[in-house]
Amino acid sequence: MLDEKMQVWHQVGSVLAEKYNGRFHNFVKSCPPRLYDNGAGIIDRMVVEFPRFNDVSAYDGATIKFLQAPQLGIWLALLGVKKNHQFALEDTGR
Repeated sequence: MLDEKMQVWHQVGSVLAEKYNGRFHNFVKSCPPRLYDNGAGIIDRMVVEFPRFNDVSAYDGATIKFLQAPQLGIWLALLGVKKNHQFALEDTGR
């Protein structure tokens, strides 16, 4: 299990280093301030750019999206900086 976790960290770190100067906040700043935005929102893009977060399963011919990991990750980030108003999202009330 530790090896799997290290693979995830290496994958995420590689994408951040290659595209976002090694910083997750640069990834967030490159997105519109929405979780979901027709493929451009933070979670929309997280599941594309960081495949580990694309938690989907097939059920009865349909694709079911869980997306718990990216939702929890963004929620934790939001809680950490919410008081400073550094990270505001337009669609968290839905």
